[in-house]
Amino acid sequence: AGLAEVEMIERARTKRAWEATLPPLSDLSQLEKRKRMMDEMERKEWSLRESEIEKLQEARLEVLKKLLIKREENHQELNVKRLDKLWSKKQRDKDHRIRKVRNE
Repeated sequence: AGLAEVEMIERARTKRAWEATLPPLSDLSQLEKRKRMMDEMERKEWSLRESEIEKLQEARLEVLKKLLIKREENHQELNVKRLDKLWSKKQRDKDHRIRKVRNE
């Protein structure tokens, strides 16, 4: 199993252990404490989910940045080739005109 799966299994084990510490539903005097504990755990879980989403978004952003850089490099390379080709053609035309003038 990968690191993400191991972390998920560990979180599930931790949650089961935590659930075992909750006051029982049959104890009416502890219902408020149980509710507070559950609310706190839910906030922690949401915070964890948010941080996981942020990590995924950062990873996707890095991939996108790399793709954009590669695209820009390719575009620049094509521009250089196009300009080289154009310059070569202009140079040939110039040389042709020079030879033509010298031969006249």
